Amino acid sequence: MISPVEIRVSSRRRWVHTGFPLVAGATYRIEVPPGQHWWDLYIRYGPEGGVTGPLQRGLADKLRVKGHALRTAEYFTLIGTIGESIEHAFVIGAGPCVFTAPISGELVCFANDLDPAYWNNFGSMKLSIVQTV
Repeated sequence: MISPVEIRVSSRRRWVHTGFPLVAGATYRIEVPPGQHWWDLYIRYGPEGGVTGPLQRGLADKLRVKGHALRTAEYFTLIGTIGESIEHAFVIGAGPCVFTAPISGELVCFANDLDPAYWNNFGSMKLSIVQTV
């Protein structure tokens, strides 16, 4: 059995390079241990993210990964993608997330936030990933 790889994702970085290679057509299981939180200034979120008030609802269309593209992508949702592009973005959230890579490349993660607003983020999430098929 293959052991999972543990990765830490900072909420302050727009692109968190994990160094984990994804192979096109392979399936991966990504899990986030429960009880983890990160902060958007003073607002605490789990890996599933959320919306806490009218200001956030009004700016939701400015998020890097929009809710309409990925139904559950909200503020501070833990997002994965392949390389520095949101073309193949997927929600990791609280997981477990099962993801089949459409292309090969490095797993890159981030907290879903407004592009210029990463300066006021604090904390990180630990996740584990293992190739299943």
